[in-house]
Amino acid sequence: MDSIPSCAAPSASVGSPTTATTANISWTAASPLTPPSNGYEYAITTSAVPPPSGTAFAGTSTSVSGLTAQTTYYLHVRSYCGGSDYSAWVTSAAFTTPCIAVNTFPYTESFNATMPNCYTATEDIAGASYHWAPTTADVTHGAAAPQAGTHFMYLYVYLASSSYNSYNLTTAPFDLGATPKFMSYYYFLGASGYTSSPVPMTVKISTNGGSTWTNLYQHDNNNSTFGAWTQNTIDLTAYANQSVLIRFASNSNYGSGICDQGLDEFSIYDAPSCLPPTALLGSPTTATTANIGWTAPLTLTIKRL
Repeated sequence: MDSIPSCAAPSASVGSPTTATTANISWTAASPLTPPSNGYEYAITTSAVPPPSGTAFAGTSTSVSGLTAQTTYYLHVRSYCGGSDYSAWVTSAAFTTPCIAVNTFPYTESFNATMPNCYTATEDIAGASYHWAPTTADVTHGAAAPQAGTHFMYLYVYLASSSYNSYNLTTAPFDLGATPKFMSYYYFLGASGYTSSPVPMTVKISTNGGSTWTNLYQHDNNNSTFGAWTQNTIDLTAYANQSVLIRFASNSNYGSGICDQGLDEFSIYDAPSCLPPTALLGSPTTATTANIGWTAPLTLTIKRL
């Protein structure tokens, strides 16, 4: 039978991440019983089960470092009554450190069998049965193979929800730095169903950690290709020196609308000095000749910061 400790346990232990590798921790001093005259022990672990021992500390709050990004932790605290006498451990709610922002470019995500680190799939309306997820093929409703590599990100929007809903694939954070950036990606939009109202997919950006979002590009039947892998490029030069998240937000409706959506080869890279032409066209005129054409690109003006 365990002996009763001679001092009371603390309460209200809390861990709050401050960066990807640091956190603030705190707890409330033992009350109403005798507070510990010898201070406390605390430990930060990835398990909700308290450890055998911890770090001695006299106060009720401090900062800790050396944590791992994108990891869930628990704070354990107990009062030190003296000698070998301790109170019971008190364990905080779980807290998770954020991701370290990507700051090396060019960056390319080709996707594989698991969700990339720091990418998340969420829905604006909870309870959905289908989500953005990696796949190797969708031979029934659209893209029979990835645009490149072995996998692509896929959303089966035909059965995703009984009401219009936004299905969000959110990237890892990016510190874009002073050099202006572009982003590109290959998209696949199923050939049947709605193509403009609501738009099947919107590309968004956030500069405040996902609290608010700004539309970068809305795919519809006027600016997008349906039924085939197609590359799209977006200018990010207005977001130099900012930390951003990118989101691909797709609409769906059960039993109608676009049958599937895919994403592959997502990239962010330094802005080029000139843009490529668009709307390439080849039209045969005889058995051995053809007319070819394209649309000249807009002039790219980049302000170097």
